[in-house]
Amino acid sequence: MGMTWKLAASTMLASGFSWPDTVSPTRLGIGLIPFMNLDAEAVDATVRRALDLGWNVVDFSRVYGSAVEKAQHLLRPEREQLFLAGKVYARHAERAREHLEGLLRGFGTDHFDLLSLHDVSSREEFDLVMGEGGAMELLREAKQKGQALRLGMTGHWPPALLHAAESEEFDAITGPLNPCCLENLGIMQRAAAAGKMVLAIKTLGNGRIFGPEPLGAVGEAEITPADSLQFVLSQGCVTTAVVGCKSPDEVSQANEAAMNNLDVHGKAQIQEMGFELLAGLCGFCHAPCQAVCEPGVPIQYILRRWRNFERINYDIRRLGDEYDLLRINSTACTDCGRCEAVCPASLDITGRLKAAHDTLADGRRKVAFLEDNW
Repeated sequence: MGMTWKLAASTMLASGFSWPDTVSPTRLGIGLIPFMNLDAEAVDATVRRALDLGWNVVDFSRVYGSAVEKAQHLLRPEREQLFLAGKVYARHAERAREHLEGLLRGFGTDHFDLLSLHDVSSREEFDLVMGEGGAMELLREAKQKGQALRLGMTGHWPPALLHAAESEEFDAITGPLNPCCLENLGIMQRAAAAGKMVLAIKTLGNGRIFGPEPLGAVGEAEITPADSLQFVLSQGCVTTAVVGCKSPDEVSQANEAAMNNLDVHGKAQIQEMGFELLAGLCGFCHAPCQAVCEPGVPIQYILRRWRNFERINYDIRRLGDEYDLLRINSTACTDCGRCEAVCPASLDITGRLKAAHDTLADGRRKVAFLEDNW
């Protein structure tokens, strides 16, 4: 579809959403993770442009490391005008406490507007954070102490987000949403209907869909970054779209995109293109395969991870470590074929599970990224 960019003068506040004890969040938020690969000068210019345009939501986590450190000195003086959405990745309460205290010191504040469990993306991780001694204990403590005004859940595993959407203990959810990733849309709609804040991440497909060899082309048509962002904001359930910008120009372009909502026809057109882009890929249905799998292989979870590496070059080191944490993985498949019989896309699931195991198992433990932060 595409659009002509014009530098916008300001950004809009999230329509119809506010909490009485925080600043009203803007429709666009700054995602700090891309700053890991930028020098200090580029980070300064990018953050300053976002602040000049009025963006006030900042999404960050302890495991973003240098990305957070590069931005903190710019954000610290603006604390009173910012909506700080911090995340703790540690799965156990004591380590999560260390993460939180370090982040609070770094931002020079005594509280965050939102504190979320970060990237809860499997049953094993959910059980860890929500169980005895898990990170959720730290979040409850932080809210009691006033270190966190609201609590949230982020992740790539829909059941965890659904739990947060339905639980009175959580005030917000954060999950991926773009034309090629719609599996959380219904959950986000439910959370918004319950009055919760909804933050959309991966709004530009993790920065990969529109790269040098973009996936975003279907025939003569193309999904542009502006289309993707407008698609997310036009859903009606998203409070804030977190955007991983790497330059002031990208900030300005995102800001302009946020000024325009798609109509029903525009949304349908982009959604159809997204479906075409992902033809033959797993992860966008209600997983009837898992309901008939006797060994309990988390088929959709595994194939989505494999897809992330094969199609958008997601970090194989992290994917391998996540795969290694599964209690049941591809090796439990018995080749019974029941999953393929119910697959709406008629995929070769057993073959893909074997390929996923070969890819993901080879990548595990190449670095101690997760181990060092749990």
